[in-house]
Amino acid sequence: MTSRAAITAVTLLLLASAGCGSSHGTSSALPTHLPPQPSPSASPSQASDKVALVAAVKAYSAAFLGGDAKDAYSMLSAHSKSLTPFAEFRSGVEAAQQMYGDAKLLNVNVDQIAGGMARVTYSYSEHAIDQTGQPWVKEDGLWRYDQ
Repeated sequence: MTSRAAITAVTLLLLASAGCGSSHGTSSALPTHLPPQPSPSASPSQASDKVALVAAVKAYSAAFLGGDAKDAYSMLSAHSKSLTPFAEFRSGVEAAQQMYGDAKLLNVNVDQIAGGMARVTYSYSEHAIDQTGQPWVKEDGLWRYDQ
């Protein structure tokens, strides 16, 4: 692995773990407190949205750490793709696979979900790549990682 590929992988992982996303011209940050729900149970659409989000996180994690750059890149938001050219992303995925490919995803927790935005925290058997408050957005009906 080249040092540039290693640096790219670590940078991508640090951006993800820091939950850093650039502004889309308007504030894309979720409110720190979601409004109270009328009932303690989630509506069926909220529950299915959460299930779809968790599935997307698991799929992205498997593709990213499994070395499938094409599949992982397809799970990025349009904004994220505009920030990271595919060749650079692919180098990061290759380095991440070499360094952390054996890491197991242990837990996925949806911290916040409101409309088409969410924050997700998840942990691995290799804690160096744990993610906290990672931003996700819903585009064209699919949840996508929004670095």
